[in-house]
Amino acid sequence: MTPKQQNEVKRYVDIARKGGFAIIGQDNLKNYSKKLYLVLYTNPSNNLLGILKSIKSTTDYKVVKLNEEEFLSIISIKNCKIIAFKNKAISDKILESMRGENIDK
Repeated sequence: MTPKQQNEVKRYVDIARKGGFAIIGQDNLKNYSKKLYLVLYTNPSNNLLGILKSIKSTTDYKVVKLNEEEFLSIISIKNCKIIAFKNKAISDKILESMRGENIDK
């Protein structure tokens, strides 16, 4: 991911966090069973992989693994390895930004 893409994704992640559309951390996701649209994670432990497999979302959702440097740059939370989004529009914008779509050149 280019620095421009990372900045774009970080902007949408910040919007989701401020709007209450982000679920941060594996403890918060462990028993979550409502709508999810996107899950970003890095360096999964066996416990984290178990949580990824056990998420009972009421919708189909995308799972994206990022390298640790990109993930920390985007999320800016120490020791966080997973974040999920429950807003479809923000999730779609994050995915578009990661692919490099709709970013001003």
